[in-house]
Amino acid sequence: MRKSFTPLLVGLVMLTACSSDDPEASRTFESPEELVEAINDNTDVTCDTEVIETEGQQESGESWDSMRCADQGIVHYLNSYGAKSYLLDYLEENDTSYKQVAVGDNWIFIGFEYMDAHAVRQALDAKQPNFSASYAPSERNTATQGSDNDDGRAKAEDESVSPSASASPEPGFDEDIEFSGAGDDIVRLDIPDDDPAIATFTHDGGSNFQVSGYTADGDRTGGLVNEIGAYEGVRPLNLQEPGVDELDITADGNWTVSVEPLADAQPVETSGATEGSGDAVLLVVDQDASSVEASHQGESNFQVTAWGSRRDGMINEIGAYDGRIRMPGDAVILEVVADGAWSFSFE
Repeated sequence: MRKSFTPLLVGLVMLTACSSDDPEASRTFESPEELVEAINDNTDVTCDTEVIETEGQQESGESWDSMRCADQGIVHYLNSYGAKSYLLDYLEENDTSYKQVAVGDNWIFIGFEYMDAHAVRQALDAKQPNFSASYAPSERNTATQGSDNDDGRAKAEDESVSPSASASPEPGFDEDIEFSGAGDDIVRLDIPDDDPAIATFTHDGGSNFQVSGYTADGDRTGGLVNEIGAYEGVRPLNLQEPGVDELDITADGNWTVSVEPLADAQPVETSGATEGSGDAVLLVVDQDASSVEASHQGESNFQVTAWGSRRDGMINEIGAYDGRIRMPGDAVILEVVADGAWSFSFE
């Protein structure tokens, strides 16, 4: 096994673009045979249903079953709680590209080619890690770009990525990327290595303001903003592959876009309430909270999604909200969609 995971936030998924309506998606498989059959039935990857070896780590006691997938890769069915972290750490130490790896609830697939792992991720809605292992504040210059589609690339030198699920993101690039314009436009991002990032959008018009992401191949990755009138909010980028290469902007007024490393997201308060308003991305740093008390004072959508070893929808309500919900233990960021003031208190 080899691995090379750029500095991205541990255990966080690249999931949205890989969502699937298949009944096999996002499930825990009950046996190695069931896992292999799901891969074989839903992809062109061919894995052997026979377990070739049962492996383990003597000191930690972690164990997993391994099945070969012709000349396309190998799949591991995880038999113990810590086997996923152990194997991902092993892959990191041996410089395996994260594009070769697909990760599910209780399995890991390592493809010999990127497309093999990509096919498994898409078919089984795999939870692909894409985040770095440590958090550190960044000191960066700002590269301002106009709306005339300049490249303005910011270079990243460190290309290691940690997929283990317990830490916060390390700065992935050295300069903020900024755009400004008016009306409809298409802008190219050129985020180095498709690192996870946050984008702050503003709009001062009175009609539609819509922003959609597109890959380098021209495929739509999803809508980021869809509002009427003035808008200011923060949205996540590149939490799953493929990364966003262009933004398609529909607007009737002036707009701005500022892209920063995910590590610059608003951190949650370790004591007291974390407060804000509108769309936001919150960084969960050194949090051992088992629950969170949340409130929302808006009139429209209030959605909270936790990203960790998998994507967890925590809240999906309309209008005012006040309640306490369970906090996923491995969450590293919270994605907030809101039209009013919100507050989170972690316990």
